[in-house]
Amino acid sequence: MSTAEFDTLLVNSSDFLYPYALKLTRDHDEGKDLYQETICKALSNRDKYKAGTNIKAWLYIIMRNTFINGYRRKYKMMLHIEYGLDHVDHHPTEKDVSLFVKDIQQAIGQLPVTLRRPFMLYYEGYKYQEIVKILAEPLGTIKSKIFGARRMLRASVKRY
Repeated sequence: MSTAEFDTLLVNSSDFLYPYALKLTRDHDEGKDLYQETICKALSNRDKYKAGTNIKAWLYIIMRNTFINGYRRKYKMMLHIEYGLDHVDHHPTEKDVSLFVKDIQQAIGQLPVTLRRPFMLYYEGYKYQEIVKILAEPLGTIKSKIFGARRMLRASVKRY
């Protein structure tokens, strides 16, 4: 299948994706982002699509997996950032969490810029390879800086 044929098939078959994205995210902006990311992934993986197969099912699977991976990433980051732990020892109250978030934000603001920038990109959901391209630094350096930022945050934030 040629690139033009795939693009036409994709455009003609993608109308159903946005309602599905809204169902998954329950938010218009996040739904638009999920829709766009799904289309981008489909375009970048067009070589994996087999002509004659159900493109709608293929797109549904891409969207579902993208949503699940994003959800897992956000949940994992929330545990690391908000609680500073790999596990939660108690269930914090709403007041505890709001105080803790302020402490974390203050601690992040005190990080050296060289550590804060890669850490914040990672926290915002960028993958290591994307951060490498943005900051034009080696992968090992990026991982080291993110690890160092986490260590400094754990040391500087009071545990509730």
